[in-house]
Amino acid sequence: MKIRRLPIFLSAATFVYIFDSCCGGVHAQHVHVEEQKVIEENNAKLLSLDLGDERGDSYALPSLRGRRRRNLSIEGTVTATITNSTSNDETIADGIDFKESVGRQIILLAGPHKTASTTMQVIASKLANTKGYTQNGNWKWIDPFSPNIKNFSLRLMRPLTAYHTRKQQTTVEKQTSYRKHAVDAINVYKNRIEKEWNSSNHNLILGGEKVDMIVDDDVTMGDDILDDVLSILPDNYKDVTTVLINYRAPRLDHLISVWKQCSMQVQNCDGRFTHLTFAEFMGDPDAAPLVMRHIDSLQMTKKFLDRGLKVSLLDIGGLANDEKHMYQYLACEIMKEPCNAESGLPLAMIDLSNDNKGTDTEANSGGDSGDGDYAISSLKIRANENKTDWSKVNLDHTKLNAMEQILKRYDCNFRDNILNHEKLTVAHSHLFETNMDECISTASSSETRQYFDREAVMKSLRQIVCGKDECEEAHAAVTWKKEKLAQKSGIRYVPKLTSKSGQQIVLMVGPHKAGSTSMQTIALKLTSNPALLSKKWNWIAPPIGPKSAKSFAVLPVAIRFAGGHKGVHPVMSSKEAIQVFSAEIAKQWHDSSSNTNLIMGSEEIDSLNDAQIGELLSVMPPDYESAMTVVVTYRSPRLAQLVSIWKQITQTREAFHSLSFKDFILDNRFNNIHAMDTMRLVKTFLDRKEGFDVVLIDLAGMKEKGLHMYQVIACDLMGEPCDSNTMDPDKIANKPRIIEDLTKNQGKRSIEGDVGATAEQLREISDVLMAYDCGFQDLLLKMNGNGNKSGRLTVLYDDIFTQNMNRCSDLPEPLDADATVAKLKAILLDLPVVS
Repeated sequence: MKIRRLPIFLSAATFVYIFDSCCGGVHAQHVHVEEQKVIEENNAKLLSLDLGDERGDSYALPSLRGRRRRNLSIEGTVTATITNSTSNDETIADGIDFKESVGRQIILLAGPHKTASTTMQVIASKLANTKGYTQNGNWKWIDPFSPNIKNFSLRLMRPLTAYHTRKQQTTVEKQTSYRKHAVDAINVYKNRIEKEWNSSNHNLILGGEKVDMIVDDDVTMGDDILDDVLSILPDNYKDVTTVLINYRAPRLDHLISVWKQCSMQVQNCDGRFTHLTFAEFMGDPDAAPLVMRHIDSLQMTKKFLDRGLKVSLLDIGGLANDEKHMYQYLACEIMKEPCNAESGLPLAMIDLSNDNKGTDTEANSGGDSGDGDYAISSLKIRANENKTDWSKVNLDHTKLNAMEQILKRYDCNFRDNILNHEKLTVAHSHLFETNMDECISTASSSETRQYFDREAVMKSLRQIVCGKDECEEAHAAVTWKKEKLAQKSGIRYVPKLTSKSGQQIVLMVGPHKAGSTSMQTIALKLTSNPALLSKKWNWIAPPIGPKSAKSFAVLPVAIRFAGGHKGVHPVMSSKEAIQVFSAEIAKQWHDSSSNTNLIMGSEEIDSLNDAQIGELLSVMPPDYESAMTVVVTYRSPRLAQLVSIWKQITQTREAFHSLSFKDFILDNRFNNIHAMDTMRLVKTFLDRKEGFDVVLIDLAGMKEKGLHMYQVIACDLMGEPCDSNTMDPDKIANKPRIIEDLTKNQGKRSIEGDVGATAEQLREISDVLMAYDCGFQDLLLKMNGNGNKSGRLTVLYDDIFTQNMNRCSDLPEPLDADATVAKLKAILLDLPVVS
C-alpha cells in the first residue's frame, strides 16, 4: 500500500519530464517513488524523492508544444532541483510536469453514501465532458441515457437491487419482470462502454454511491450485485480499472449523516425513516442493514481488492486537511492530468482563458471565484454541509465517544486484509491512518474482535443510544410513525395522483420560463406514440393543422386579446377559438369506446384574469371538475426566472433588443410579474368554485432527486405504471433512444448578456421576489415531504420550495404584485421605497 503524505502528485510508477539544459531536449525518467517531500535549501526548492531500487530507461519524448515546462535536473538518486529559467522564449515555472506510466483507464466511483459521493460525480462529469478541462480531452463520462450524474444509481443499480432483493419474495412472473429490467439495464451500459472502449481512445469514468449495495448484510446478494456491476466492463477490466472509495471520519459523523438524510425527507431511504429522532432511527431494526451498508467503506475496499481491482481509498477529511479540492484529487491523482506541483492546479485549467467566464446569474451566485478563473471556480464544489440538529441526537459526549470507538473497532477487522495490499492506494491519509494505528494498540483487547459482525455493532450502538426498555418504546414509536407516514404520503416513486377514477384531464398553466415548453413538448411526444403509454391520452389541439407543443396556446391568446391589441393578431377570434376547442374536447371526451384522457396547456394562461380563465374553462366537457388536475410549476432561484424572462423578451422582441436587465426592469412597459407569478396562479385555481385539484411541481426539487420531467408527467400526472426503482414508465424503461429524445434540450442555459446591476442589487431583488411568494403562505399547511397534500393542493418534490418558504421570517415583509414591481425598480435606481 502507498500512502500519499504530501500533495506533490507523484506515485509509485512515474514519468517525470526532465529538461536537459545542455542539449535542449525533453526526456522522461521512469522512477520508483517510495517517499517524497518538499524542502528548501539555499533559497532553492527541492523535491526530495526516495527512489528505491527500481530504475527504468530514459527515452526521448516529443516537445511539450508550448505547454509550461519545468527545469528538472536529477542529482544522484535522491533529490531533484526545481529552478526558474527560460529556454527558446518559453517560461519554465515553479513545479513539475509529469505523467504516470499508465495506458487507458476506467474509473469506477463507488461511494458509499454520504461521503461527498455526489460532489465527486458532479466534478468527474465536468472534467470528462467539458472541452478544455483536461489536457487531451480524452475522457468520457458514461451515461447511456441523459445528462444526469445519478443515472448510474437510478438506471443500473436500482434495477439490479430490485431484482436481487425481491427474487425470493415475489411470484415467478414478477421475478421474470424484475430480471428483465436488470438484464436490460446491464446490456444498455455494457453496450455503451463496449462502444466507447473499442471505437475511441477515450478513458472512461462512471459510477454512483449505490454501488455500496455490494456490502449488503446478505453476502450472497452483495456478491451477485458486484458480479453484475463488473459484467458491464471490458474483458480486461482488472488491468485498466481503478475503483474510488471514500472514507469518512470521524466515523460517527458518517453514521449521523446517514440518519439525517433518511430522516429529513420522505423520498430518501424509501421513505421508511422520515422525521425519526436519532434514538428512534437507531432503535429501528430496519435501519441496521442500511446504516452498515452506507458506512462500510473498508469492507467495500476489501471486496474490490479480492476481485483483483486497484482501489484508491480517499480520506475525505485528509483532503480538506491538505487544503485540496476534490477536483485536484480527481484530475491530478486519478485521471493523471499534468499538474503544477506547487499550486496543485491541473495545467489544462491554468491554460484556460478567462474568456470562459460568463454572466450566468445562477452559476455565479455564491460561487468561489477567488482565483479569478471561472473553470476552476466551477469545480470548487464542497459537499453539502447541513448542520446537525443535536437536540434530535440528544446524547452526551461520553455516549458519542463510545459509539465512535465501536465503529472504529469494527473497521479494525479489515486492517490486516487491506492495509498492505499491493493494489490499494490511500490518498490524503489523515484520520484513516490514525484509526488504523489505534487498531495496533487495541489488538490485544478482547473487545476488538467482539465487533466483527454488524449485528454486534448495531446491538452495542443501540444499547448506548437507548436501554432495552427505551429501545422498545422507540421501536413502537417508529412503527406508529411509519403507519401514519404511509397513510399520509406514500413511499417514494409510488405515483401520488392516481386516485381519480375514470377519465382524467390535466391542464398545465405555466407560468412562463418554468419548464412550460418542455412539459408541452413531452406531453405531445408521449401522446403521439401509443406504444409509450398503457392508457390512451390525447394532446388537445385545434384541428387546423399539425399538432405542436404550442397548439393549445391558440385558445388563451385568443381570449386574452379578444378586444384587439396593437401588434398581436390571434389565429382566430375568441368566439371561434372557444367553439373549435369545445368541439374538439367534446369529441375526444365522449369517445367512450376509447376511454380517452386529455392533457393540454400553455404558459399563456398565466396572463389571464379570473373572468378570462372562466372563458377558457368553458370549453371543458360537462361535469369535468372532479376529473381535472391543474398543474403549476415553481422555478428556483426566483431571480433566475425573472432574468430568463428578460432574456427571452430582449431576444424575440425588437423593441427590447438593446435593453440590459436593469433597463428592462426600469422600462415603463415592465409593469407586472404575471409571467413568473407561480403562487398567484396556484391561488387563482384553488379559489375557483369548481374545486379543482392543483399540483405544484418544484422543478429544482425534482432535479435534485435525479428526476426528469417526462417521469413526472407520465408517472405522477398520467398515473402510468412505473418502475419502482427508476421511476421510468414501464413502457419506456431501458429504452435509451426514447429517453434521450424525451430529455434533450432540457439543460440549463447560461444567462449571458448585459445585466447592468450590481451583485448587491441582484441579491435584494431575489429577496423581494421570494418575499412576494411568502405572502401566499396561508395556502400551505406544514410541508410533509414529497407528495405533500394540503387540502386540494399537492406539492411534488418540494425540497427547495420548502427551504424557500422556511426563509420567509428572515425576508422583508411581503408586498403585493404592484408594490413588488415598484420595489424592483427602486432597488435598481438605488432609491428609498415609500411605503
